[in-house]
Amino acid sequence: MTVLQKRDARGFETGPIRKFVVGATLAAVGVGAAFGLSQVIDEAETKVMGTTVAERNAIEQGRAASIEPADRALIERYTPAASTPAGIEQAGGQAMVDDYSNRWQAGASTSQAGPR
Repeated sequence: MTVLQKRDARGFETGPIRKFVVGATLAAVGVGAAFGLSQVIDEAETKVMGTTVAERNAIEQGRAASIEPADRALIERYTPAASTPAGIEQAGGQAMVDDYSNRWQAGASTSQAGPR
């Protein structure tokens, strides 16, 4: 049996150079895909951050209005009543969140720079 016949009998052999080329190609494709995905994410964040508070509120109101009636009924059904312990706890928690956000917004409008 000649050398060529032995190679034909063994089939296709991959050498280290071929393995390196295939690995480098896969790595380049992976990096390119990750970069493209990061660009898409950055665009989405830029669009959200570029809106004003009034625009975001209008968007949220539009989303709330687009909730299906069945979904709205489920939300109303499982919202705790104000007189139940769960409702009281929820109201207290919401009051704390509102107070904190009001303080945070008030603090954001004042300057932190000054004499030390």
